[in-house]
Amino acid sequence: MCGLLAIAINEKGVLVTNYYNRANHDRCKGGIVGITSTAKSMRKSSKKLSPCFLRLKADALVSTGLAKLGYIYVNIDDCWAEIHRDDNGELLPRNSTFPSGIKGVADYAHSKGLKLGIYSDSGYYTCSRIMPGSVGHEEQDIKTFASWGVDYLKYDNCYNDGTKPTVRYPVMTRALMKAGRPIFFSLCEWGDLHPALWGSKVGNSWRTTNDIADN
Repeated sequence: MCGLLAIAINEKGVLVTNYYNRANHDRCKGGIVGITSTAKSMRKSSKKLSPCFLRLKADALVSTGLAKLGYIYVNIDDCWAEIHRDDNGELLPRNSTFPSGIKGVADYAHSKGLKLGIYSDSGYYTCSRIMPGSVGHEEQDIKTFASWGVDYLKYDNCYNDGTKPTVRYPVMTRALMKAGRPIFFSLCEWGDLHPALWGSKVGNSWRTTNDIADN
């Protein structure tokens, strides 16, 4: 989901999103994001993902009073990383989007009493088809996210190796246990293998179905 914000997530992990998801249309071509239904000044335009845009969303959570109601996460979705890892296998924020990295965004969110979320995938690529997934790099990526001050991980299910999510997702769970900081683990496993039966042992929240859309 290209730079999409799913910020309406309260401290108990209950999601009520106010953002239109352009991911399936735009992929990583432009990083186009949706517009808030709560901040009137932002209703008339779409903006590309940027540190400035994320700070505006953090400010909006506070100024609209949503943060006081428990909506404390500012989440970065798909397409935030370069399409290749570095020579050490590290994920790199897209220089064109985050020239100063992501830690500064996390620091800003924390200064507002909020938390920052990020996105990865349990396959070789994310759903964008070009950003690297975390399979085989679980501990490495979690160390990276923790060093940036990330508080939330959405973990998708695209381009996986065919193993069951009940096998792939616990690998990331074990990596998260070594993170050195609490990171909310959101399983985006598309409802595979009835996650209500196993999700609570692996993460903090999970999907009950595949994507839902109108006709």
